[in-house]
Amino acid sequence: MRYALAAVILATVATGVRAQPADNAFASYRAYPCRAFIADPQGKRQIEVGEAVEAYVSAYDGFEPYVSYCTTTGQVRAECQLDPRFTVGDAVDRLFAKKRNGIPLPMKRACGA
Repeated sequence: MRYALAAVILATVATGVRAQPADNAFASYRAYPCRAFIADPQGKRQIEVGEAVEAYVSAYDGFEPYVSYCTTTGQVRAECQLDPRFTVGDAVDRLFAKKRNGIPLPMKRACGA
C-alpha cells in the first residue's frame, strides 16, 4: 500500500498535477478508522468525514456515473464494513481500484433511499 501511494505521489509530482482543494479536506480524514465511520452514522464527525470523502471522490469522477453524498458515503460505509480494520482512505482507494478493474461496487445506499 505504501509503495502504491508513493508511486501515485511520484507520478503526480512528475506530471505537475496540482492538488485540488478536495484533496486537502480529504487528507485530514484519510486515516479516520472505518470502525468509527461505521459506528456513528448520524454523528457530526460522520457528516464532516462524509462531506470530505464525497468532495474528493467527485473531484476524480466518482465511483458511479451519478455521484451524490448519499451514494458515495454508502459505498464507503459498505467497503468499511467488509474490513473494519481499514481506514476511510483505504476504503476509498479500494473502491477506485474496483472501478478501474471493472469489479462491481457495493450498491448500498444511505440517506433513506
